Amino acid sequence: MGTRHRDIGSRAAAEVLEAERRLSSLFHNVPVGLFRTTPEGEFLLANQTLVEMLGYSDLSQFQQANAKDFYVEPRRRREIMAQAEALETAYDMDAQMRRRGGTLIWVRETTRAVRGEDGRVLFYEGSIRDITDLKEAEQARIEAETLFRTAFERSVVPMAIATAEGIITRANDALVSLLGYSQDELLSAGWHLLVHPADLDSALERVERFSQPSISTIDEVTRHMTKTGETVRTRLILSKLLDVAGAPAALVQLTEAPPRQIRVDDILVEALRRLPPDSRSKVSWDRSETVVLADTEPLERLLDLVLSGATGAGAGSITIEQDREGRFLLLSIVDDGEGLPGAVVEEARRLASAAGGFLSYGLVDGLHVTGLDFPAAV
Repeated sequence: MGTRHRDIGSRAAAEVLEAERRLSSLFHNVPVGLFRTTPEGEFLLANQTLVEMLGYSDLSQFQQANAKDFYVEPRRRREIMAQAEALETAYDMDAQMRRRGGTLIWVRETTRAVRGEDGRVLFYEGSIRDITDLKEAEQARIEAETLFRTAFERSVVPMAIATAEGIITRANDALVSLLGYSQDELLSAGWHLLVHPADLDSALERVERFSQPSISTIDEVTRHMTKTGETVRTRLILSKLLDVAGAPAALVQLTEAPPRQIRVDDILVEALRRLPPDSRSKVSWDRSETVVLADTEPLERLLDLVLSGATGAGAGSITIEQDREGRFLLLSIVDDGEGLPGAVVEEARRLASAAGGFLSYGLVDGLHVTGLDFPAAV
């Protein structure tokens, strides 16, 4: 009987020792620092993670240090202790500590006060996590935001930031100067203030394209109307970004893009060369020395689109004439066939707007007439 009791006692003792070993291993190897200190700062307990976090390798050496000596600002420990005592629950606070050797780290300390029966604080216990990387990342983000905000506000390039829904959330002084609207007017209105009224359809199409995941930037020549009604041609650059809350947004940049002087004959000759020979033979026009103000690339695409449509539908002729005030050039493309499909007309309108002109389309005396108006260079 006695032997049996001794065996049971030995197994129980072994199980207790194994449980203590496991608890000790967990205490020392958990990836956060654990501690218990007296109100005066003496370490009663500390795990190996905390020892190494603060620059020590040996626990006995570490326990010779005082907790208050690790704080870069000694008042932080007093504040943590005061809050822990007042709340009577675990309290979180960030603090900067100095490791053995002088290296500074940021930590997040969670502390609670443990009291005796008489209500006095016996000790403080809690955990410490090294958050140096988080703090440095946050500081880098703040510095980047400050740099961006400074560059945005002081830039001579007109810029705005808009939400995915088209609400302008920020506009710089250069944009205010370009369009003539005040900051309040721009921020209280939608993106339509940035769009020429005649270009609303093309602007909606641009927004639709920009919403596609595969599109990160749009760079086009477009028009805007100032508060006083003046038309301004600009190079519009839309770039996707995330706002401070992480929501999708757009950076809008506008730079004035004065139209180039283009000889109509030159650009028509090149457009006709791109037509198939059988289509080219259907076209005739009155040569002119007229020079228009337009953006070359969209004007070339516009002529290719309209000429291929007109010549493919039937015999066509092109006439060039200036209006009677001499300020605009009217380029009329006339065909006696089936006319242009609706989708082609809409795309042609968009290209005409991008080139700096206007497009009209309709039936005149049974003929399909595409009219292109561009400012004539004086």
